[in-house]
Amino acid sequence: MDVGGNDKLKEIQCDFSQSTIKLTLPADQYENYRSCGYNRSKYKMLNAILIVPALVEAIGIIAADEKDPEHQSGHQNRAWYKTIVVNLKRFAENDERKYLQLLEKPFASAELLLGNNSADALKFLCQVE
Repeated sequence: MDVGGNDKLKEIQCDFSQSTIKLTLPADQYENYRSCGYNRSKYKMLNAILIVPALVEAIGIIAADEKDPEHQSGHQNRAWYKTIVVNLKRFAENDERKYLQLLEKPFASAELLLGNNSADALKFLCQVE
């Protein structure tokens, strides 16, 4: 996933049309993101704020493709799509039924892919005064 900034944006944008998922933030938010990104202890919180929602949306795109093969998203050949599918299938132990169950729970699946990110983000948040 790539994160960038844009002076003209007023709200976050998520673009799935490239080989990587591209998050674009308004310039002021991007500067905050960059300054936080230099602090390793804040990585999980940054993931919770930005990466998890984009990953949930990406898993939703894959789930929709699996549910309706007649109406595909057109993203199947993108690297981000293939990477998510491969990793979800690995967690499902290459069992198609388990894989489809993971697709039905995009938030839980995103957390699984990110190593239970929310637990670490909550732990960090509890330490903030």
